[in-house]
Amino acid sequence: MNRNGLLAELKGISRLSEKVQVFFPSTDGIDSASDAVKLSAVKDAVTSELARFFGGVTEFPAIGKWLSTELGGKIVGENIAVLESYTDKNTLKNQLKSLLSTVDYIKTQLHQESVAFSINNELYFK
Repeated sequence: MNRNGLLAELKGISRLSEKVQVFFPSTDGIDSASDAVKLSAVKDAVTSELARFFGGVTEFPAIGKWLSTELGGKIVGENIAVLESYTDKNTLKNQLKSLLSTVDYIKTQLHQESVAFSINNELYFK
């Protein structure tokens, strides 16, 4: 089926073209074990916010590794949760400041050096 045929088949079906991902840490600080109750509360708050901003959120596990400038370039790894939402361009534009505040909330509550997030496969660190 060519592109025009595909578009005709999809006519009238909702389309969300903007992908947002937040990479949620499992540590407090750079590499300290986080209190499970606090970690769960922060993640629940963040997933609720993403669902409220964008209409839904999917969570899946991953492993993140990066060079820590605070530890002199040491490679740090941890289990993370990828929190992913899809939305439309207008909603993303309208909720961008809220998304950035949510990333700041993670960074502050879990004492992170930075928090990674992506929009349409472009990675940002805040």
